[in-house]
Amino acid sequence: MAASTGSDKPSVREIFTSMQYGPAPEAANVAQAWLDAHERSFGHFIGGKWVKPDGRQTYATKNPATGEVLATTIQGNEEDVELAVSTAQKAFESWSRLPCHVRARYLYSIARTVQKHQRLLSVLESMDNGKPIRESRDCDVPLVVRHFYHHAGWAQLRDTEMKNWKPLGVVAAIVPWNFPLMLLTWKICPALAMGNTVVLKPATYTRLTALLLAEICAEAGLPPGVFNVVTGNGAFGEKLAVHPDVDKVAFTGSTEVGRILRKATAGTGKKLSLELGGKSPFVVFDTADLDSAVEGIVDAIWFNQGQVCSAGSRLLMQESIAEDSVDRTYKLYYGGAQKRPDGMYSRPIFGSDGNIIAYVADSSRKDVRNAVEAAHKAAPGWGKRAAHNRAQIVYYMAENLELRREEVAQRLSSLTGQSKDKALQEVDLSVQRLFYWGAYCDKYGGTVQETLLYGATVLIREPVGVVGIACPDENPLLSFVSLFAPAIVRGNAVVVEGEGEEFLYHATQCKNIWIPMGEIFAN
Repeated sequence: MAASTGSDKPSVREIFTSMQYGPAPEAANVAQAWLDAHERSFGHFIGGKWVKPDGRQTYATKNPATGEVLATTIQGNEEDVELAVSTAQKAFESWSRLPCHVRARYLYSIARTVQKHQRLLSVLESMDNGKPIRESRDCDVPLVVRHFYHHAGWAQLRDTEMKNWKPLGVVAAIVPWNFPLMLLTWKICPALAMGNTVVLKPATYTRLTALLLAEICAEAGLPPGVFNVVTGNGAFGEKLAVHPDVDKVAFTGSTEVGRILRKATAGTGKKLSLELGGKSPFVVFDTADLDSAVEGIVDAIWFNQGQVCSAGSRLLMQESIAEDSVDRTYKLYYGGAQKRPDGMYSRPIFGSDGNIIAYVADSSRKDVRNAVEAAHKAAPGWGKRAAHNRAQIVYYMAENLELRREEVAQRLSSLTGQSKDKALQEVDLSVQRLFYWGAYCDKYGGTVQETLLYGATVLIREPVGVVGIACPDENPLLSFVSLFAPAIVRGNAVVVEGEGEEFLYHATQCKNIWIPMGEIFAN
């Protein structure tokens, strides 16, 4: 094989020699190129083209994960609202009269064109919103494509399935920042399919994928003025909503702003649809698999970092299983996640009154082996972290324990029979002890010692590695913290089944390095 292909691209041999590879498909270069092509400065997208009037204030759109300024967009005013709405109103005259099949073909074309630009949309959505690329690439953008295909079908079937229904006119769509692209698709797809035209105002923080989609729609051949995007602040959105030629307002956001829009549009004859925050129930019946229910609850409330309008923020359980609280589903914890025990065995934990208050996993040899293997994998990286970094993590543990002070104290009281005041005292002592051991993170590294010979020995206290700890029954929380914390602050990994230097001593192993000094002669 030749050493070089004669082109700018390296040969296979050169790649294996240098081990340098190109960027991953999800690298930011494709989005950066699109931004650069627009000189990182955007106006509105009205009537199928970019509109950038003079004299407008600008807003710097940033990547929330890095703080990088991605581009500037403009803050619209009443003149911009007037232009966008009048353009959409004019486009409605022809768009609404098109045969259903023709509108369906337009939506189908948009779906195909979005598919061609999936990589760009996914990367830009993650950069603009800050969400992981896995969510934008594997969830949000595929759903956007699916919605355009789905509503292309409804456009085709409107006169059959919704006979005698008529389009409203101009729809003002206002969307939030948690799912910038997907939520706007929910708004515009049914509106366009039924023959309406749309003026969209994206959220202040997340404007870029809305502008990109408008450009993609124009590329797909959507007639000018059918879909328009204008940018601005919250007050600008209200100006759009109350414009007399807007026939419907579709809003997703907070309950407070929803009330404002309800009052602003009352008596105007405008249609209004509101998707607001609320307490979405997660219902568990006595026939449910409680382990699966727990996983579902966690996903329902924490998906997309919890920023979901329909997050499962309220748990309703059938009364007959109320005592078998799903919070007590027995699991082990190792490798950074909850794990079901291998044998699915459990043992009851009795409270001071003799009643069962929870079940915990009864570990098998395989469970112990898995935990020890996970600890061995984690030990090298944890042991090499800077002591200051380990200290910050321990302090963070203390702060989080303090936030749940009442909850933990209540459980201690139920478990041990001690008074609530005593339980609170144990929690407070545990918080103090975590801070105590955190303070030792960078203060127990070693010493310089004299030797019998002329010289010095550096004593370095290194982590032992993996430490197995069995906690006593007395003072369950404080005992756990007292044994666990000194082991991890010195860089050990711990498998867990008092205050003082003795704990640190046993959490380290000494390494002596003799440094000969030689003889010193005067000049």
